[in-house]
Parts: sequence; structure tokens; C-alpha cells
Amino acid sequence: MFGVGSRLNEFPSVRDVGFLLFLSLFFAIIYLVFSSEKEFEPLIFLSMLASVSICIVPLTEWLTSKRHILDPLPLFCMFSLHFVVFSPFLQYSMDFYPYLFWDDKNESFVKYWFLFAAVMTVIVVWVARKNAILPMSMRGNQSLFRLDKSVLSVLCILLIVAVVAKCLVVLKFGGIGGLLSAYEDRLSVGVSSYNPLSGIGPVVYIGDSIPVLVALAMTFYFKNREPSVSTLFLAFLIFGIISLLVVGLTGSRSNFIYTVFFAFSYVALIVKRLNLKWIFLGVLLIFVFMNVYMAYKFGGVEALFDEGKRQEIMINRQIENPLAFVAMRDFGRMDVQVTAMREVALEDYPLSLGRSYIGGLASVIPSALFPNRPDSFTKEKTEIVFPGMAHVDEIETNLVFGGYGEAFVNFGYAAILLAIPFGFLIGSFSRKFYVSSHAPRDLALYPAYSILPIAILIYDSNSLMYFSMQFVLMPIIITYFNSKK
Repeated sequence: MFGVGSRLNEFPSVRDVGFLLFLSLFFAIIYLVFSSEKEFEPLIFLSMLASVSICIVPLTEWLTSKRHILDPLPLFCMFSLHFVVFSPFLQYSMDFYPYLFWDDKNESFVKYWFLFAAVMTVIVVWVARKNAILPMSMRGNQSLFRLDKSVLSVLCILLIVAVVAKCLVVLKFGGIGGLLSAYEDRLSVGVSSYNPLSGIGPVVYIGDSIPVLVALAMTFYFKNREPSVSTLFLAFLIFGIISLLVVGLTGSRSNFIYTVFFAFSYVALIVKRLNLKWIFLGVLLIFVFMNVYMAYKFGGVEALFDEGKRQEIMINRQIENPLAFVAMRDFGRMDVQVTAMREVALEDYPLSLGRSYIGGLASVIPSALFPNRPDSFTKEKTEIVFPGMAHVDEIETNLVFGGYGEAFVNFGYAAILLAIPFGFLIGSFSRKFYVSSHAPRDLALYPAYSILPIAILIYDSNSLMYFSMQFVLMPIIITYFNSKK
């Protein structure tokens, strides 16, 4: 079960059992060191051990080149280890719960959250592995894919449309300076109270897809030229500047990261085989970028150059340690999900039974076309974070509960059943990278196959719809016309 490349229907070998015992001992030492001021909770320890044990297999296969570098299963496992093990455990050990009222009731539900997250992770990864091809070796079989030239004309048309859409957005505010001013006005008034892009959402989504289309165009340019590493580095640097100008001005760090991931993926799939060190370098740069750009996200342009302004922002937002904030708030959802679990389990908040997902689907429809569209998951989040207060526009939370949190608010402990189709989805995405054809018609969607499972883990349904509109819509259109050739 645990051995590298082994099938899930095999009995564990002596080596597998020994590995698990070693892993248990190692994890026990880590647990005791970091939770020395906490009472030992066997349920937390066993839950984390279960998550690590199920994720370690695809990760080991990935690290030993038995899986494709962009296979969504090991990428999901890598992120899950941080999301449901390391980040929440550090948060629990450090009592780090910014923006939330935390009391003994919350503390008592932490162990049950770890169990819930572990069960979800085990089921998702187990089902995904059963549903995915598990090659014994991918060495020599990671050939580059071919992108058909027939999509080039469609790509050029879409790029023109996207540029026009972005120009319309910028012109609406009188230029880039006006757009920056509108963003800073939103920061001063409050992101929950004022959205300068309200009413032009679809135009914004189309304009924000420029980097994805540029990444594909860059791939076409390089695919027959065998570029050197230094040339690719320069190309990525230029691409990063373009992405910052297109999607970074409104303070979205994640949108910038996704665009760079799409560019990296297209290059790794079509232009040049890249090894894992690029992935690890990317993860390191993500953490650096999340910390550096945090000043602009919360304080605008002035905060980038004014140390006093940055310190004021950090104090006002209760961010004593920016690195810890990124690791446990930006890349973690334990505290808000525990809060949701407490409210639902104690029957202080009724189950939504799918209502928030309907609101999420409707959220991308312009309010002018659907004036009475249902509220998104923001309604439930606000009523959970601010108990007893009705959801109104002036009072709402922008905290993100993530896929597991929203599922629990809708279905309670029965949300565990959603792990089964989620695992099938990841498994089906994983199989895409091991097909016999080297010119798949949906090649433009491959980066989405890699990153979408992680996005489901991170985002609420309405944010996931925004993600899909910005990063998946254009590749879907390209795939559609590619299939018509």
C-alpha cells in the first residue's frame, strides 16, 4: 500500500510497515516538540499521520520521476500536506487566529476538524489513485506535447478581444493611474463596502485572461527554437511584468501566481522538459512574492515605498509576523473551518443544503442581467463569523472558508461523501498526462487540470467561478475550435 509504485490492492510489505513505523516515530517527535505547551491529543496526531501517510506515496512517485511534473495528484498532495497538516498544526501550536473571536468552544472542535480533514484527504487521494494510471516509471516517457497550429488564428483573435476588454476597463477609470486610485479608494473605504469593478465583471474576466493567452503565444514562439535556460528566464521575467500590469494592479496576488503557473506549464508541456527544481524554486518565490506584495494588497502604492505605512498596516491588520500570516492565513483555512464546524455542529447555524453553490454559479452573471440573483457563500460566512447579524452589504466578511469549509456548511459531516467525486475528478485529470497522443486537443487546458484541484481546496464557490472565468474560459474556447479541425 505504501511502497513506491505499488498498487492499492496489494497487501503492505514488511518494508511498507517499517516505513510507516518510522514515519510515525518521526512525526511523533515533531508533534511533541512543537506542541510542548499543548495537551497531547491522540486524535490530532493520528489524523495528521493518516494525511501524511496517504499523501507520501504519490509524492514519492513524483519525486522519483515516476509521475509527470504537472500531474495534479502529487501537486494536490503536496499542497494538502501544508493545508491540512503543517499550516493548521502550526496555527494550533502558536494560537494564531487573526480576525476571529477564539474561545474554548472553538478549541474543543480543533481535534474534530483534524479528523474531518484527514478523512477527506484520505478518501480523495485513495479514490484519485484508484482512478488514475500509476506507471511504474515515467523515465523516457515524458515526451513533449504538440500544440496544433490550427489554434494560432483563434489565439490571435482571442488575444485581440482580451486586449480590447482590458483597455475598456482601464479607460473607464481614465487610465492606469485612475485604476490605481480606485483600488486605493476601495482600501480606504473597505473592500466589503466598495468594489469599483462592480457591474463590469465579465469584461474584467476577459481582460484578465491576457496573460494566459500571452503564455500560449510565447509557447508558439519558442516551441521549435530550443531556448536556453537563460532565454527562458528572461522570457519569464518579461511575462511576469506583463502579468503584474494586467492582473496585479487590483491587489490579487493569487491571480499573478496562476498566470505564471500557466506560462510555466505550457513551456514544460510543449517547449522544454523542466525538472522538479523549477517547481521548488517556484514555491519559494511564491512565498517571497506573497510577503512582498502584501504591502500593496493592503495599503496600495504608498505602502510599497513607505516603511511607516507598512508598519501601520501590519499593526491595524494584526499581522505581527507576515511570514506566519502567509503560511497560516493565505495558505490555510483551519481556523475559519473550525468556526464553521462549531456553528453547524452545535446547531447554531442551519445547513445550507447546496444554496451557496447556486449563489456561486450565479455570481458571475452581471447584476444588470440578473438583479435578484441569489447571494453567494458570503451570506453564510458573514452570519457564521458575526453570529446573530443578518447579511447586508455593509456588514460582511471577506474571509475565505475554502472548499472543505463550504461543503461542511452546506452538508455537515455528510460533506465527506463529496470527497469521492472530488477524487474521481483528480484521477481523471491525472490520466490526461499519460495519454498515448502527443497532440491532445485539450492541451490548452492542461495547466487548469493541474491547478484546479488546489483551487477547489482553497476557494469558496464564488471565488472558484471567478478563477474559472479568468483562467479556464479562454483555454476552453481554444479547445473547442481545436476539436473542430
